[in-house]
Amino acid sequence: MERRISGHTGLMALFGSPVGHSGSPAMYNYSFQKLGLDYAYVAIDMKEEQMEEALKAMKLFHMKGGNVTMPCKRAAARFADRLSPAARLTGAVNTLVNEDGVLVGHMTDGEGFVDNLKDHGVDIRGKRLVIAGSGGAGTAIQVQCALSGAAAVRICNRKSGSSYGRALETAEKIREAVPDCQTEVFDLEDEERLAKELENCDIFVNATSLGMAPREEESPIRNRSLLRPGLVVADIVYNPVKTRLLREAKEAGCICIGGKGMLLWQGAAAFRLFTGMEMPVEEVKKEFFSEGPEGGGNIFLIGFMGSGKSTIAAELGKRLGMKRLEMDAEIERRQGMAIARIFERFGEPFFRDLETKLVEDLAGGGNLIVSCGGGAVLRRENTALMKESGKVVLLAAKPETIYERVKGSDERPILNGNMTVEYIAGLMEKRRAAYEAAADVTVWTDGKSREEICREILKQLGL
Repeated sequence: MERRISGHTGLMALFGSPVGHSGSPAMYNYSFQKLGLDYAYVAIDMKEEQMEEALKAMKLFHMKGGNVTMPCKRAAARFADRLSPAARLTGAVNTLVNEDGVLVGHMTDGEGFVDNLKDHGVDIRGKRLVIAGSGGAGTAIQVQCALSGAAAVRICNRKSGSSYGRALETAEKIREAVPDCQTEVFDLEDEERLAKELENCDIFVNATSLGMAPREEESPIRNRSLLRPGLVVADIVYNPVKTRLLREAKEAGCICIGGKGMLLWQGAAAFRLFTGMEMPVEEVKKEFFSEGPEGGGNIFLIGFMGSGKSTIAAELGKRLGMKRLEMDAEIERRQGMAIARIFERFGEPFFRDLETKLVEDLAGGGNLIVSCGGGAVLRRENTALMKESGKVVLLAAKPETIYERVKGSDERPILNGNMTVEYIAGLMEKRRAAYEAAADVTVWTDGKSREEICREILKQLGL
């Protein structure tokens, strides 16, 4: 990054809180570099009440543009100089563009949704949609679908919920702005009305939080018999990648579209507004928006201690929208004591029993990136369970590399008193056959960045 920053580099930013986890800086800076554009994009953590000053700073620093996330979207709409039709109807802004000192607020969330459907071969023009949920994302989708030519938009929300009034307000705004789009609101808990609307619609959209942690086993459609072949079912939830709604819709023969693409395409729409150019979408998609294993299976990372399993699990989790789990940390949580203490009090065989029990539990679920303990695959039953419920990736490294990574650690009970390259090499050799037998793919990590390792894993897994 610093190599390409000059005295002429333009600044862009993401405003909101929290923003430390955001993938937007990586996505935009990657795109700028690919196209040779002299911009840098950063994340700025700030409060809603600071938004007015932030917009003034954008003008002062001649920033080309920026994105806005929660909780600042409505404040950005209040203080922008001008609003796009979608931003005006939603009352919120997620993209700001500086047009010669005039800050124009846009809302690209809905555009991202529409473009994601288009990327999956679904054109909403002339289509009838049922959209569940009237939060910020749901409202943006409802408005953009109407603006983009949908024949009808049916908004469903729990009548007892806090967003029902917002749904009524949005419907009224759409009817005024886009009279050709038939817009109505009904109670999501009215099963008879929901059945009727689903029978007559082309596309059902889940814009609620149902299906997202901690409500992974919930769905806005409780009666799965309402799902039918040919119905397009789109879910804006992207973690987990395969929600209960999408799993059941697939079984019913529906056309299923997940939520990760919406993030990509709303960013692509903002990029176009910032630069007047098209984001290199296919390259960005491969780099940042790959999906997990077909069917929502797990990815198990195995390898000797110090091979990088925890670091790579975290990076893959962000790229794939999958939760991650550290086996050793989970065992410590269950037992209420550190791994070293378990070894000391109960011995290694007891610890291996705990590993097997945990693998059995994980095999019953899915959509996890699991960082396995160094000896987790020493038992064949563990390996069999892993392969049944997902893909196994071996992270390999030379003994010298392992030594350099772990030599300062006192949390490796097996190496206590044996912290030498020779001992590590001997132990690795004893485990080599078990690792190789368990692995679906092998990736060497010596001298590679975590980005390079992740790219190789995704390539070998075909993701």
